[in-house]
Formats: sequence, C-alpha cells, structure tokens
Amino acid sequence: MRNVARTGGLCLLALVAFGAHAAELRGTPKELRDYLQSERTDVRVVGESEIVAYTDTAVVTIVVRTKEKTLSASLGANQSLRTALTRDLEAAGVAKEAIRSTAFSSSPTYRLFGRKPSSYEVVNRLTVKVGDEGQLQRVSTLVDAREEFTIGAVDFEDSREDALKRQADLAALDDAREAAQQYADRLGLTVEPRAFTFEAIRIQASRAAMVMEEAAMAGSSADSYSLKADRVAQPTSFDERTYRSRVTVTFEVVD
Repeated sequence: MRNVARTGGLCLLALVAFGAHAAELRGTPKELRDYLQSERTDVRVVGESEIVAYTDTAVVTIVVRTKEKTLSASLGANQSLRTALTRDLEAAGVAKEAIRSTAFSSSPTYRLFGRKPSSYEVVNRLTVKVGDEGQLQRVSTLVDAREEFTIGAVDFEDSREDALKRQADLAALDDAREAAQQYADRLGLTVEPRAFTFEAIRIQASRAAMVMEEAAMAGSSADSYSLKADRVAQPTSFDERTYRSRVTVTFEVVD
C-alpha cells in the first residue's frame, strides 16, 4: 500500500478582506481598533491526497444454466450441478461461507404455434469470494470444465475500504494545514482553522480491472483475464485502487 500525498496541487481560493463601511464611525482610537479587528479575514486552502492500495477479495459470479424437457428435470439438473460445483470449490480451498446462491430464473421454450412448452431453461447464479489469484485460477478451471457454467462477472472488494477512506481524508487535511502554514510563514501571518468541507472521495480502479470487467461481460473465463490485463501479479492481492480525497479548509487570519 502506498500513500501518495500531492502538495503541488494546492490552490489558494479566496481571501476575504475588510469591507467598506458607508456609515460614519465614532469613538476613541482603541474603540475603533477593536471594532475593525472584529472583522474576520478568512483564507480557504485546498488539500489533496492519494492512497494507492490493492484489493484483497475477488467476487466471482458463476452462472449455472440447464435446459430440460420438463421444469422439474431442469430444476433437478441445475441443483445437482450447483451441489457438485460447491463441493469442488470447497475441495479447491474456497470456504463454504464464501459460496452463495444469489439469483434464480426459469423460462419456457415453445414450439412454433404450440401451447405447451417444449423445454425449460433454468438459470441460477453463485457468487464465490476468493482471497488470492491461485483460488481465482482454480475457480476458473472448474467453470471451464462444464458448458453449463459461465462466469458472469468478476468484481473486486477491499475489506479495508473504510479505513483507507479515512486515511485519505486525514492526509488531505494534513496537506491543507501544511500549505496554509507555508503561506502564513511566508507572509508573516498567524492562521487558525475554522471549518472544512470534503468532496466525495473518489475510488478509481486500474485499467486492469476495467479490462477484466469487459471480458466478463463478453463471456470470457476468469483464466483469460490475466492474459488480457496489463498488470504485475501480487502474491495476495488483486486489482490496484486509488483513493483520492480533496478538502477545503477555512483558516482565519488572527494576527
């Protein structure tokens, strides 16, 4: 995991100076000074950060498709295939709780001008969570072994996502604070933070992940993804993600 903080991208957005007063001011020099000093001068500074990390989980969607003359036969065949596949996945090292049935559908096929269906197609989907590329390859081998199995999608997840978002936000705050202090030191000022606003954090996958998703939509097997993806294999990780945070901090010039 790499933390890439970018201080060069900071910008000073606005400096709110004293406004003009149309009304006549009266009082002692001290009273006038205290009144003018009550006017706030604010500076808004933008801080940015990037956290680069690798996902630790791949979620593979496996489509199980059967077609028989009767609905009961198609349902039974589909269930038998899913049971056998689940057994083979567990033997390949996939945890039982990482295998879930997520969707089911059935559709009849009719002969021309016929009222009674000539066959029934049953489609079921399993999601399989794997923790390394070795498991992903073993899953793809099992899918390629039967024509009833296809891979519908491969998605990436990161169990540390919330922690990485917070880390990126904190790094952006540090970036803004350091920039504000540099400006203040150069101008001989003293500033204090008063408010801050974050933009929605952006999470960007590498080109490899997009290629893999495109391949999945085209019906390619997971085994072919690594051939199409231009990336360096990591021993216990999958796709590279970049977490980008941007914050605007308002500082008050106090001296």
